[in-house]
Amino acid sequence: MALALMKRPVVFCMLSFLSFGSAAAPELVGKWKSDRELSIAFIHDHVKLQPKTEKFIEDIMGRLTLTFTKTKLISLLSDFDVVIEGKTHRMEGFMSSSPYTVVYSSENVVAVSAVEPVTNKATVTIYSFVDQNTFWVYTGGSDKALPDSHYREYFRRVEG
Repeated sequence: MALALMKRPVVFCMLSFLSFGSAAAPELVGKWKSDRELSIAFIHDHVKLQPKTEKFIEDIMGRLTLTFTKTKLISLLSDFDVVIEGKTHRMEGFMSSSPYTVVYSSENVVAVSAVEPVTNKATVTIYSFVDQNTFWVYTGGSDKALPDSHYREYFRRVEG
């Protein structure tokens, strides 16, 4: 009986250690590249878009790079050409750097407050991790500049 009572604290301590170990937040620091194939696969499987909208999104996926340092988020999108209704248009890219703050984290989510590079407005972005080297962000919202599109853009760690 005494041996059984002593085993309980040992098992409890082991389980506590395991649960704390698995609850560590994913690491954002590093360089992340938009994953065109994963993003498009999600769109094809889960989102209903007009064919011309789907083609446009397919053309822009895989171009954005996000680099997180311990204090800054650097977003980089190079200029590129895209065909819209049969005509080639030059899309102007951007580079943006702003401080960020982690406002929440769990074992598979990191929420970050930062300035959005396209609208230059403060926003909270939720990075949902598939694994330590892959996350996705929801690309939608109520902002008129970035209408509700209901799809995910996946990113893979390329450095860090």
